[in-house]
Parts: sequence; structure tokens; C-alpha cells
Amino acid sequence: NKNALRTHPIFSRSMIRAGLIAPVPPSQLESDATGLPLAYVIWRRDEAGLLSVLGTVLRGLEVARWLGATPIVDMTNFFTAYGTDSVPQQSNFWNQLFEPLSALRIEDLDRNAFRILFSDGNHAEKSVVDPERIFDFQRDYRAHIRFSEETRRWIENRTETLALQDDVIGVHYRGGDMRTAPRHPLPPTAQQLIRRTKALLDSGEYNSVFLATNVARGRKVFQKAFGGRLKLSPAHNELGSRRLPFSVPKGIAGVGRRSAAQRLEEDGTIGLATARDVLVDVVALSRCGALVCGASNVSLMAKVFADDPFRELSIVDNGQNGTSRLIAYTQWYVKRVLPSRLGGFDA
Repeated sequence: NKNALRTHPIFSRSMIRAGLIAPVPPSQLESDATGLPLAYVIWRRDEAGLLSVLGTVLRGLEVARWLGATPIVDMTNFFTAYGTDSVPQQSNFWNQLFEPLSALRIEDLDRNAFRILFSDGNHAEKSVVDPERIFDFQRDYRAHIRFSEETRRWIENRTETLALQDDVIGVHYRGGDMRTAPRHPLPPTAQQLIRRTKALLDSGEYNSVFLATNVARGRKVFQKAFGGRLKLSPAHNELGSRRLPFSVPKGIAGVGRRSAAQRLEEDGTIGLATARDVLVDVVALSRCGALVCGASNVSLMAKVFADDPFRELSIVDNGQNGTSRLIAYTQWYVKRVLPSRLGGFDA
């Protein structure tokens, strides 16, 4: 009975990894082991970036609360962007960045002491502009997510001199693969973000601008626009040589890029360092008084991490990219140069 095997504390994980069974929603599971406590294993099956994984964990916490289950994040037995079969994961990557969600450990799942349910391994569908869903994420983030001590020190050491407060405008400029990724939001151009940021500065309520970006060229554009009023994120300082710790699916924007396994083999701890740098950007943006951004996971998590709502939230909505690869490759670049009356991006 495959449904029963999905909750078997010994066989379920190995069978899922082998592709013999697939995780299913809890409502479709049946198990005779009703007397044992319930463990809910949160995982991802793809090469998602850190904040996408964090979104999956936050959604998993919602499900675990609804089930009355004990949550655990498993990045040891399931593939992530931070380890592959050729580069074995020696420990649970989640626990290097964050504190464990509960006292439950991966090895506890093999002791016939739990019924085990698995999340579906998919991306969490949350919107940067949906207040109700942002509230759900904030509730679980504040209740359950804690940085590991090393991550906390990493973030504080890089943000303590930035003096981010209510009179600073945070700007997130996302480039790279997101411009050509099918079914993803089309990111703002630098000029769209600059125009909106200048409008906020002209209001007289803000004194400086903080820029978080993984685009080296973008830093120069913003420095030219804002001069001495610009604060740059200390994260991603080696933009010329350092790559994100995930590969884009073949044919989207990854031509010529090293695979995730190659990057880990050649660069060692780049995955962990880059992941912490992403958290530096999110925490820094969350401390600003206003946020100018597009629809991205960094923007979403900046809202989730923020202690108080932003005084101003300016989101550039360029719509979604196409589903076909041909359209996805070209749409952002064409819209960037077209006037708005001919279908180009709005100012």
C-alpha cells in the first residue's frame, strides 16, 4: 500500500528519493499508525534559492500548525541547491543558517516513533502585495524562525555601520536570470526604480537611499543617480567573480553557467556565504522606512522581516513573463526599449 509506505518511518524517505512514490497532500494520506505522534517533514525538490526555500518552510509551518504536527526541515536527504549527489551534504543546511524548528532530529524519524508526512516540495504561493498572506508569513516567522548564532553575527557585522532607520529608502534591484525566467514577474529596470526613489526623496521625508542588488553594473547606475546619498549593501561584494549558489534550468538563462555541483566543488563554502549575504540584504531592507522594489522573494521577505510596516511601499509591477522560452528570453529586453504607448514598461 503506497499510501501507508508514505508514512512509514523507515521506508518513506528513501522511496521518495528513489522516485518510487511521491509526497501527497495530507488530506490524501491514509495510515493505520494512528497512535503515534505526527512529524511533518518540510523539503524542496528543486534548485530553488534560499528565500524561495524559506517561503516553503513558512508555508510548511502553517500546514504543521493545522495538522498539530511537529515540523522539521530536511535538507540532508533531499536535493537542494546547496548539495547534490556528487557533493554530499554532511549536515542539514537549514540548521547552519537557522535554529531547528523543533527538538525533532532527522535521525529520530527512523525510530518507528512517528507517523511521517511530507510537504509537497513546491514553491509557496505568496504575493508581495497580499496583506493577508504577508500576515500569515510574519506570524510564523516571528514565532518559529531564528537565525543561527553564526548567521546572526554575519548579519550584524555587515549592517551595524549602515545606520538604517525611518528616513532611509530601501531599494531592491533584481537582475540576472529573473529577466528571462518563464512565468516569473518581470523585474523593474534601474531607471524605473530610480524615478520612484527620486520622487520619495523629493517629498522631503527621506534623507538617503540604501541599495541591495546582485547586479554589479546596477551599483554604478545608482551611484551616478544619488551620489553621496547612496548607501550600498555590504553583501555580494565580489559580484564580478561570485555566482549565486543555484543554477537556472537549462535553456532559461543558464547557458554557459557552471552547475550547482560544479560551483560547490570549485568554490567550497560559497553556498553558505552567499545565502547569508542574501539574508543581509533582506534584514537591511526591512530596517528602512520605505521600500522601492519589484515582485521578488527578497522584497517579500523584507516585508515579512520588518518589525513595523513600511511608511511607503512602492512596487513596480511589470507583469508576468511568458510561458514559452522564446517569449521569456526576449520580452523584458524588448519592453525595456519600447515606449509605454507601444507596450513598453511604464515609468
